Amino acid sequence: MDGSIIVTYRCPMHCKMCNIWDNPTKPSEEFKPELLRKLPKMRAVNITGGEPFVREDIAEIVEILVRQQTRQFLQHADAAHARIEYENRTVLGFLCFHPG
Repeated sequence: MDGSIIVTYRCPMHCKMCNIWDNPTKPSEEFKPELLRKLPKMRAVNITGGEPFVREDIAEIVEILVRQQTRQFLQHADAAHARIEYENRTVLGFLCFHPG
């Protein structure tokens, strides 16, 4: 089984082919990372959004998924390049990046 996890509907990009930025979630309404511990084991999981890197707790989300899922993919718009570089040196080094 494969899965996709939409971690946020927030995005700083205003791409023409996407209007997700028009109806963003409030950070207080987004799920807590601990919820991910309840997921079943999957062959692959895609972490997506909005722009996943707008979440302050994205490293915690990824760390949980890296420990319990076989393969992880992080789909992003490259909107937060500096943060990607920082996180990539820590827990996100385990991921295969696929710009959205």
